[in-house]
Amino acid sequence: HGASSERNTEVPGEVGFRMLTLQLSGSNVFGWLAPESGVHRLIRTSPFDRRGRRHTSFAVALVLEGESNHDTQEHGASKVPLPRHELKIETMRASGAGGQSVNMSETAVRLTHLPTGIAVKCQRAASQIENTKTAMKWLFAKVRAQAEIKRRTERAQLHASSLLEASAAAERRVRSYTLHPKEIVKDHRCG
Repeated sequence: HGASSERNTEVPGEVGFRMLTLQLSGSNVFGWLAPESGVHRLIRTSPFDRRGRRHTSFAVALVLEGESNHDTQEHGASKVPLPRHELKIETMRASGAGGQSVNMSETAVRLTHLPTGIAVKCQRAASQIENTKTAMKWLFAKVRAQAEIKRRTERAQLHASSLLEASAAAERRVRSYTLHPKEIVKDHRCG
């Protein structure tokens, strides 16, 4: 669909990644990926298990919508402001391999939205200004996502409690991919 991706954050795990943050841009990318938010389960026979047992792995996908103006944003009828006085901005030295000046200058940035307690950290660029801009994008997306969840929850409370429980359970699990004994993909959102 003509989307481009940029890898922002990597936290390596034992195999693969413990956390991976991607920034995707393109026409209607959020619309295509928003339904994939939730838990994905993979059931397979591990090539490292001599006994041939089935192993289950889980991945959580969180799809956030980004914007270009970060001080005050509008999304439909809901407006989510991020005034500077509600932000705690911390700078620190970046960690990891990076050359001669990696531990000499404070280029890493942690932003905390004080009313919600949401915090983001960015250390991908060598410039504190670039890291601050990127962290503002991430923070705004997370604050807006939380505001949207709060709005949905308030609206859902108007419905019967059984309907609320069913929708909450459906939002948690997205899809299961079973590769053994037969190849099956089950989408939990449609039953």
